[in-house]
Amino acid sequence: MGYLGGARIGIAHDCGEYSIRGVFYPVAGSPDIAVILGDGIDGHYASVRELLTKQMQASGISTASVRISLPHDSRASTGVICCEDLEQALEELEDWLEELQPISRIGYFSGGVLSAACLIAAAHRPNRIKVLACCDARPDLAGEHLLAVRSPTLLLTGGLNDLLIFYNKGAAHLLNCEKKLVLVPSERSLTRNAKVLEIAAEQAAAWLTHHLSGEPDPSLAWRQVAGF
Repeated sequence: MGYLGGARIGIAHDCGEYSIRGVFYPVAGSPDIAVILGDGIDGHYASVRELLTKQMQASGISTASVRISLPHDSRASTGVICCEDLEQALEELEDWLEELQPISRIGYFSGGVLSAACLIAAAHRPNRIKVLACCDARPDLAGEHLLAVRSPTLLLTGGLNDLLIFYNKGAAHLLNCEKKLVLVPSERSLTRNAKVLEIAAEQAAAWLTHHLSGEPDPSLAWRQVAGF
């Protein structure tokens, strides 16, 4: 089982005010899909999406590398309502992928407000979404949906970003699932340092692969917050 050397399918879909663009890389015989998300202005995340895509393919997991263009009010983090609208766009993306390939399990990698939408999606569709990896996330925007998430969730954030640490700690306390909150040495955003971002991507890939394919979960290289 492996990546179908060069096989790729373009993704172009509009859901209301959201524009979804990307590429799906199918792997022969893979019942699982890793969805690597970024928004339309994530220049830094473009490199991590590329790296994660290659790592998931090497693990024998089909991968969709996707950009979702967010309206201005969503990017400004106006609250749970816009995240729920975005979650509907994710459901349409999942249904489209299911038409291309029967899906057993889905894993999401995301950051910022997209992570809140992924958490809401996991709360709504626990039989489909089996694992989440969130980088520099705003999980707090998922609100009460956090209580219903059962998918193993990795939260990665910069170790010196007090605001993101606050948001992620608060969300982690509400999650009733396997979870890890890890502080990565970084001045603020993980996306500001290419090397840190690369290593964080490797940890996210290991988490996704472990929960999608059952490969061993290596010890995280940074300080895991006690109790998570």
